Amino acid sequence: MRPIGNVTITVEPTAEPLTLGDAKEALRVLIDDDDDLISAYITAAREYVEGATGLSLALKTYQYNLDCIPRTRSIYLPFPPLNTVSEV
Repeated sequence: MRPIGNVTITVEPTAEPLTLGDAKEALRVLIDDDDDLISAYITAAREYVEGATGLSLALKTYQYNLDCIPRTRSIYLPFPPLNTVSEV
């Protein structure tokens, strides 16, 4: 189901679900020369999977604005899994 309002990210993730160390171990990289590149690949992969699946893989804060309450009286919260709701 698609969100019916405006969804914006207000706080970007501070950490990726895969650490640089774990990625380097999986890739069998022993030197630090390409750490920035590997970190960029980790972020790009997460963003791709989030876009393809509609799931949120990293902790971030969204603001979800609705113009009205839906007729069904149910509000679909996008980008599961949901951690907390701070305001309604």
